[in-house]
Amino acid sequence: MIDHGSDQNLIPPEFNRIYIPRDKPFSEIERLDFIKGICSSLLRYYDVGIFVDTDELIYLNDFNYEALMEHSPIHVTGFDTSVVEIAGKKRLVGIPVPFLCKASIFNKVPNWSIGFHGVVNLKLPAFFGVPMAHLKYISATELNARNESRASTYEKMNAYEKDCGVDKHWHEFKEDKFDFIRWCTDSIQSNDINDYKPLKSEGLYDKKILKEYIDSRETDFIYVPKTSLWDVSKITDLTKYFPHLIGKY
Repeated sequence: MIDHGSDQNLIPPEFNRIYIPRDKPFSEIERLDFIKGICSSLLRYYDVGIFVDTDELIYLNDFNYEALMEHSPIHVTGFDTSVVEIAGKKRLVGIPVPFLCKASIFNKVPNWSIGFHGVVNLKLPAFFGVPMAHLKYISATELNARNESRASTYEKMNAYEKDCGVDKHWHEFKEDKFDFIRWCTDSIQSNDINDYKPLKSEGLYDKKILKEYIDSRETDFIYVPKTSLWDVSKITDLTKYFPHLIGKY
């Protein structure tokens, strides 16, 4: 686990902690290179790499590791999630978000673009498979604390990257006013809850030629989501995949 400048060590002792200081301007480019370097080194000793943020939980019980022999990286199906009450029982529900369908499982280091939401010069698979629960909206208190912290970090961002607009989506963090818990609850009243199934990539992305932020050729590309809006018709019951979250929220 990479700890970027915490005031105290909150990482359980059974995990390896890599501590890096937070005493210089934040750089997405440096973070990307740092993670790639760590992943490359660890793959000298391990067969499979999985890279996620600490608020992203991946369900791996049914994962076919043999698939990595032919297809690496493997994309997850990323869901924004909430715990809601349905018919008197707590359920974990989620809405799939193309932006969160990341190339997170690999046996060769992906050539991620900054932010780790895309991979340079990689054609997207027909389907995203493994379910991933993103916990950003699962607690309003933690969301507010997270937004405050992230905004403070991006205020001190590397000047070149700021000029390029890398921090654009954090400028107005207080505009992130989605009450996702209530929004999910309201959506459930008018929509059937789906069982989990892989998300089809067709129609969700546009191909974009890379020209900024990182060294790139005129032919380099990534796929970017067409929209960041939630599609309530795809609201999905994820309870059986992440049952341990029910008692915590």
